[in-house]
Amino acid sequence: MSRIRQEQADQIWALSAMFFAAEGVTALAEKGQWAEENFAVLLPSLARMNCETVRDYYDCPERLAKGRDDLLHYFSHTQPDRRLAYVLQMMRVARRLQGNAELLNVLLKGLQETREHIPHFGMLHENIFARYSAIYQDSASKAAKRIQVFGQANYLRQTEVVNRVRTLLLCGVRTAALWQANGGSRWQLMFGRGGIIALAKELDMGAPYQEKEEY
Repeated sequence: MSRIRQEQADQIWALSAMFFAAEGVTALAEKGQWAEENFAVLLPSLARMNCETVRDYYDCPERLAKGRDDLLHYFSHTQPDRRLAYVLQMMRVARRLQGNAELLNVLLKGLQETREHIPHFGMLHENIFARYSAIYQDSASKAAKRIQVFGQANYLRQTEVVNRVRTLLLCGVRTAALWQANGGSRWQLMFGRGGIIALAKELDMGAPYQEKEEY
């Protein structure tokens, strides 16, 4: 990689994946659905271990460019946004989880057991979503203050929607751990946003940056 070091690239891929997961949480909570092909991008990150780069944890990683666009938009503007709040909470949960060996072991054991069921059911089967949802409840959800999801009550009472929301939160927490493992920190988010924005615009993610219109 010429101008961007691999660690920097990994940080941007991870941040983009977290924003992509946060978009899915928002869509499910507010509309009750999110495209299945989007789940197909993120869920492999829960089944893959020890990949060479963060990009390698995802299928069709170029789809994460949408998360990159959200990252750039919300880091470039001052107004609060629910997706940004979800990302920050994912980071907090990941940090607390890393410091709790018992819950971390529950998480890793659950991911391993679920990985063994994927060949039989398929990555996007309801049983897999239910398993990931249970793993989230038994590990990440207990590591720190629960992530509050806001949306339409009629959707958030549906088991399938809830399982998908928790699965995406688990993907986000997993990715936050990858971000931290590659040098990501709260200090960067507080004082280094300009650098993050510059790197995100420079990194080739397979799709050009799409500036959002303000209305």
